Parts: sequence; structure tokens; C-alpha cells
Amino acid sequence: MPGSGVKPNILFLMCDQLQKKALESPLSRTPHLDRLASRGVAMDRAYTPNPVCSPARASILTGKLPHNHNVMWVTHTMHRDQVRMKHGVRHAAEDLVRAGYETCYVGKWHAEPTERPADFGWTRDLSLGSEAMRATQTAAPDSVSHGVEIGGIGYDSGLLAGVSSLPPSDRPLGRIVDAARAQLNDLHSGCCPWCLFVSVPEPHDPFVCSKEALDAVPDGQLLAATWDDSLDGRPSVYQMAATAFASLTPYQRLHVSRCYHGSVSEIDTQFGLLLEDLTALHIDDSTIVVLLTDHGEFLGAHGMYGKNVGAWEEAYNVPLIVAGPGVPSRGARSRARVGTHGIFPSILNLAGVPCSIRGDAPSFHDVLSATDQDAIDECGSAHRTGLAEYHGGRYFLSQRVYYEDDWKLVWNGFDMPEFYDLAADPTECTNLSALRGPAHEERNGIGREYRRVVSNMWRELERVGDATLVQSHYFGARISQIGPSYRSS
Repeated sequence: MPGSGVKPNILFLMCDQLQKKALESPLSRTPHLDRLASRGVAMDRAYTPNPVCSPARASILTGKLPHNHNVMWVTHTMHRDQVRMKHGVRHAAEDLVRAGYETCYVGKWHAEPTERPADFGWTRDLSLGSEAMRATQTAAPDSVSHGVEIGGIGYDSGLLAGVSSLPPSDRPLGRIVDAARAQLNDLHSGCCPWCLFVSVPEPHDPFVCSKEALDAVPDGQLLAATWDDSLDGRPSVYQMAATAFASLTPYQRLHVSRCYHGSVSEIDTQFGLLLEDLTALHIDDSTIVVLLTDHGEFLGAHGMYGKNVGAWEEAYNVPLIVAGPGVPSRGARSRARVGTHGIFPSILNLAGVPCSIRGDAPSFHDVLSATDQDAIDECGSAHRTGLAEYHGGRYFLSQRVYYEDDWKLVWNGFDMPEFYDLAADPTECTNLSALRGPAHEERNGIGREYRRVVSNMWRELERVGDATLVQSHYFGARISQIGPSYRSS
């Protein structure tokens, strides 16, 4: 543990499109990340504020929801002026620099279109587009075999999964981790506390792993339980989106799942090198370690792959593990509802660093610093709600996701709302909103609960300044029977 007044180091291990269920599955071999979880707290109800890379990453770095930082779509599909970070939005790395930290960003950035972490508080820029990282590029050719492709009438064929001819050490995953390990050693030799953010592009599609990793995936339930969901009672655009994958055979779906789990295992091995370096340098007890991702992956759930269209938990419920100084509990799990846009305020609180971010998600420092499982459960009861938003991609689809205990409300601006009881229906196959009617409401009280949750959602949208929806009183903008001023009795 660092001595009195000595600030801890901070290491972020970030993945792209890591599904929480896959990380916890025995089909993925994750001994290093399991060991990390045994040293700290796993947040079982963590969620992403947006299911798309750029908005989610910008939210993690700023503590704000997309409508408040202005990166509402994935950057490479939009003109720069449409996804430019809003002027005056504070970034957590700036607070760390003011507190005397050396900050270093290694790997995939993709949080805003300039691709310049140095402009946002990261004093060392080793993002993928930087000169430092371009110098590490390998010329080794890669070829993919046993590929599964997605086609369609009028669409280019795209690779969904396959087997790489290169080991992970010779692919971007390994090159990023090698660069991060070199930075870790250099940072350790300095006199300042440091924050090292390591961001790998895996296991984002196409899901590619080595044959060795593929062969190590054990037999088991590889198909998502809802892969053949009819999507009845859900928005029709979900059914349209699922048609992109309808031609996949069960064998192909199994192969895709095996490649994904193999990729997760490779990530664990590579991240394990960094965690072992902490031990070798005798700084694992003075370094806060955070495992996180920008968003999840459907991986066949409800017949879909990727993310975007469909507010399923496979994309929104994300893995989040925190261990190190200030986190006294070991192997604890919390059911606190926390957004990843609250992670930096929480970690800065944990490290004793003044935080200037006025974020849209509360810090959950109280959960992380709780002394045991009972205390974690007690603190978690104060974190019952969550709010996320989706603004579409190539097609703009207004959507808000509001959590309250086990209720999940998906407020769609293009079709019927969705209302799920995640305790009774964790796979989200029964849209209670679609079942509402006099007999159903009288029997289960769903209508009363639905109206109460909708009312609370409107309050939360007002709190975070979501003016687009809160100011939708104009009669031409009324697509719901329950408007922004409704308050349940």
C-alpha cells in the first residue's frame, strides 16, 4: 500500500466489445482476470451509457452522457463537425495531470475524430495513429482461414469470424500490450504517480483468434439461449436487423462463438503480462487496476451479432472489475447499478485526486471502498437507477434506456416502448409494455409499475439536461401517451 499522502498508480485495461457473459463463461479461459477479480470488486450491474464505441468512450473519459459531450455517433461514419467534442467539457486525465500524475494512453482511442489523446490530458500519446505506435507496426502478413462471412443482396460481404495465421503477439493486441509494458517500466522508473490506459481493439468483430486459442475452447453451450428468438412483441426494426444474420447455419454460429471466446482468452493472456509486470515490480499493492469495456456484444442473442439496433443486456450490461489500494474487499461482487461514465470520478475519489468533472453518473467510490460484502451490499442499495442513450448510427434511432432495480425501460422514438423485469425475464423475451391491457394490468399491476418507472425516467432525463426529449411538448413531437410532465402518484 502507498504510504500516507502517496497517491496510487492507476492501470486501465480496456477492451472493445467485451460481453460480460462471455468473460464469465468457462468457454473463455481467463485465469489472470479471474485472479484480478479475486483481489477486488466485480460490478455485476455495470452498464454502458451507449452501445457504440465512440460515444461510450467519450462518456468514460468525460463522465457525461453523449448528448452532453456531443459525440453521439461513431466517428468514422460522420462529418467531424457532427461528432466534435463539446468545448469546455472536462476530461479526467486533465485532473490527474493537475494532481501530479504522468498520464499515458496506449492503443485504440476512437473517442473523438482528431485521434489526439494529448489534447485531452494524456501526456504520452501511444494511440494507434501516433508516430510512436506506427513505428511498432509489424510487416508480418496475416491471413484468415475458416472464415464466416455475412453477405446480402446489395451489401458487400464482410468477415464475421475466422482463424488468424498469426499469434496474438504479432497482431495489434500483442503490439499494444508490448508498448504498454515498455511504458509501464519507464513510468515506474520516474518519480511521479502514473495513470496508464491500455486499450485493445479485441474482441470486436471480426472475431479472430489463433488456431491454438480456438482449439482450447472447451465443449459447452456455445449458442445464445435466445438465438432463435422470434422477436414478437418487440420493435419491428429489431426484426429487420436480425435478417442480416438469418442465413447463418447453427454450425457457423457455433464457429463464430468459438472464435469470440478464443479471442477473449487471448486478451486474458496478454493482459496477464501487464499484471505480472506489476507483481515483478512490486507495485501491484500500490496500483489501482480497472478492467472495463466500451460496450458488449450480442454474440447471437436474439439472432443478432454486434451491437447498435437492439437494447439487449448483452450490449449494455458490461464487465467492470476494480482492485488495488482503497479497495479492501477481496472477491466481492456488487449489484449496484453503475454506469461506466462514473468510473473516472470513482477512481479519482479512490485515489484522493480532486475531481472537477460534473458528471451525469454518480461516483460509486463508496461501493469500492466498502470493507466487506455486507458493506458493499449496503452501499449498493444507494445505486438503484441508471440511464443510457442511443442515437443510432447510419440510421438515426432515438432511444433511452432507464434502469430501476430489476425494471428496464427502453423508451423508443421509432416504435413501441419496451419494459422488462430482468429478475423474472433476464433474457428480455417478454416485453411487458406490449402486453399491457385491462386484464393484464389488473392481474399483475404492470400498468401501475410501468407508469411509475416512466415518470421516474422523465425526472432523470430532466436532471441530466436531455432537452431533446424533455422539451417534446409540441404536438407534432408527441409519439407517446405519457409525456415529460407526467408524475406518478
